[in-house]
Amino acid sequence: MFHVEFHQYLDASGYPANVLRHAGQELGRPLVDSAHGTAGYRFLPVLCLAHAAYLGWSPHTELMLPDVFRPTYRAAGREDAGREDLVALFTLQYATRFADADWAELVDPHLVTGVLGLAAGARLPFTESDWTRTLSGGLAAWRDLHAGKGENVLVDPAHHRLEVRPR
Repeated sequence: MFHVEFHQYLDASGYPANVLRHAGQELGRPLVDSAHGTAGYRFLPVLCLAHAAYLGWSPHTELMLPDVFRPTYRAAGREDAGREDLVALFTLQYATRFADADWAELVDPHLVTGVLGLAAGARLPFTESDWTRTLSGGLAAWRDLHAGKGENVLVDPAHHRLEVRPR
């Protein structure tokens, strides 16, 4: 189990941004929402943290936190990181389109089908049910971060749990 803080602020241009931190250390560069970008893009890493929590697989989490996250399924290099990028961005597009819908807590079967297609070549043992649970948890965490319900994300791969908590 570990925590990642999404430290939020406005950048020099006035756009919402955040930097990820673990144990006081910054993880990578800040992510920024811009006038031309996708609102909520700055929370994209929470979708990768969902992969770590629910699937035990996340090349990006493995790269960011090599001493903390012990994946169940090791990344096969750049190909898996690229595949995770595709899945996370595809999921983000879904999240931003339907974030305010009454049924947003439900995971559209078309999203699951699309993710299964994107992940198909990776030889990963994940089922439709695994991806549905992962997408549901990741989208819920993304919505909570986007709504300002917290900044600390608890990631617990041993118990398949992802939770956004107040600071």
